[in-house]
Amino acid sequence: MEPLIMGKMLVAWGVTGAGDKIEEIFEIMRRVNENEDVDIRVYLSKAGEQVVKVYRLYSKLKRAFEKVYIEKNSNSPLSRRAAANRQV
Repeated sequence: MEPLIMGKMLVAWGVTGAGDKIEEIFEIMRRVNENEDVDIRVYLSKAGEQVVKVYRLYSKLKRAFEKVYIEKNSNSPLSRRAAANRQV
């Protein structure tokens, strides 16, 4: 059974420092997120933040997804709904 919030399937998408296929994956996740039955939350590690900026996806990411969290530092893991991290 998938986690549901207000009748939506909740998906956590973690982006790390690997840029391989990031553009293709972004497009897939953006299309999935257009489904009103799905809520995708994006979690960027510090390296992931750099990767999306290098590939010029940062602005697109913020526009396409309502919840985008960035790791505060490498010692604060992306967990517990990013309580120790900042939302952009």
